[in-house]
Amino acid sequence: MNGNQQTAVEIDFREILHIIKKNWTLILAAALTGVFCAAVLVIVVEKPQYRAQAMLFVDAQSQTDVITNDAMSGAASYADACALVITSDNVMDQTIQALGLNMTRSQLRGIVNASTQNSTQVISITATCEDPKLALSIVSEITQIIPVVMRDASYSGTVKVVSPAALGEGPVAPKKLRGIATGAAVGILLSVVWVLFYSLVLNVVCMTESELKSAGLKLIGVLPCSGARMKKTLNEHESYRIIRTSIESINQNNTHFAFVMAGVGSGKSSILDEAKKLAQSYVDIGSRVLLVNTELRADGPKENADEPKENADGSKENADGSKEDTDISSKTDLRTVLDDDGSIAQAIQYDYAGGIDYINACGSDPDSFDYLGSAKMEKLIQKLGEEYECIVFVSNSASVFADAAILGQKTNGVILMVRQEKDTMNNVKIAAFNLKNSGVKILGVIYTDVHMPV
Repeated sequence: MNGNQQTAVEIDFREILHIIKKNWTLILAAALTGVFCAAVLVIVVEKPQYRAQAMLFVDAQSQTDVITNDAMSGAASYADACALVITSDNVMDQTIQALGLNMTRSQLRGIVNASTQNSTQVISITATCEDPKLALSIVSEITQIIPVVMRDASYSGTVKVVSPAALGEGPVAPKKLRGIATGAAVGILLSVVWVLFYSLVLNVVCMTESELKSAGLKLIGVLPCSGARMKKTLNEHESYRIIRTSIESINQNNTHFAFVMAGVGSGKSSILDEAKKLAQSYVDIGSRVLLVNTELRADGPKENADEPKENADGSKENADGSKEDTDISSKTDLRTVLDDDGSIAQAIQYDYAGGIDYINACGSDPDSFDYLGSAKMEKLIQKLGEEYECIVFVSNSASVFADAAILGQKTNGVILMVRQEKDTMNNVKIAAFNLKNSGVKILGVIYTDVHMPV
C-alpha cells in the first residue's frame, strides 16, 4: 500500500471516530435502553430455570478378570448407547406415566439431557425447568428406570447410580449480568451502525472528485466547520481566498461577475454568512462588491447572523465596526425596488459590513419567483452590474424552489452550497438536475461545515 492510500484510510478512520464522538449521547442512550430492556427481560419476563442432576456409571465387565483396551473401549461405547436410551420413547413414556406428567414425549425430551463425560463410562443426566421439584423428580425417576431398561435389553453389565439426583444451588438461568451486558452491547452496536449509515450513506460527508465529475459538478472549495478542528487544519480566510481564486479562473474573461449562492437542502439553513465572507474576499483585492439577499420566502436565509448593536448615541454598529445607515432610505428592500416604490440607491445599504454593500429582502411571498423572473429584475441586475465588479446573490434551496434557477439564467451561474451531514446526496442530484434542466450554468460546489482530520 502506498503513502496516498494509507492517508486515505487514516482520514476515513478519523472521520468515523468523529461521527461516533459527535453522536455519543445517542449511543449512550441506546446503551441505556438496551440495559433497561435486557433487565426487564431477564428479571421480569423470563422465569428462573432450575436444574437437577444425577451421575450413572456403566460397568461392562467381561467374563474374565483381565481388563483389556478392547473391554474399556466397549464399555465407553456402551455408555454412549445408554445415554441415547435415556431419551428414548420407552424411557420418556415410563417417566411420564410414573410421575403422572401432563406433557408429551417431545416436551419431556426438551427438559432432559443425557451425555457421557469426556468419553468415559460416566453418564450425566440433567433436567431443567421452572419447577425445581419437578426437575428433581424427573431425574430421580429416570435413574430408577434406566437400569431395568438396560437389563431387559440383554446388557451383561450393570448401570449404577454414583451420584443421586440433586438440585443445583439456585437457578441456572437467566444469567442476569450476562443478559444486561448483552443488552448494552446490542444497543451500542445498533446505534453505531445506524449513526454511521445515516452519516456516511444517507448524508453528504464529501462526494469524491470522481462522483462529482460523474454528476457533472466541480468542487471549487471546502469550508471547514468552526472551532478547534478548523483552526488546526485550514485558516478560514484562506479557505475563502481559494474559493475566490477558483471562481476567478472560471470567470477570467469577465470584468464584472454576478453569481448565485444556493443551498440544496430544505432552505432553512442560512448561507448568508458564507456569502458575506466570500464577498469580503473580493473586497480584500479591491473589488467593489454588492451582496443581494433575494430570498422573499419566510424560511429563506435572513439577515440575522450579525445583528448591529446600538451605541450610546443611538447609532448602530455592525459586527465589523462600521456604522449602520439609520436613514429611512436603508429600510427600502429588494421587493420595494421591484414594485417601483423605491430607487436602487435607497435599497442599498452602503458599507454594510467591511466594505460590502448590501440589499436585503423583507417580508414573505410564496410567489417570489414572479419578482425574480420579471423584466424589472433583469434590468436591475444589468444596472447593478455597471456599478459593481462582483455581485453575490443569495438564494434558497435549488432542489426545492425555482428561485436559484431563475436568477442563474440572469447571471453568470450558480454555486451550490452543500452542507455536510445536513444535505443529502439525493438533494444534490435534484438541485443539479433542476438547474441544468433550466439551462443554468453550475459554476461549482462548495462543501461547508466539513469536519477536517486533525
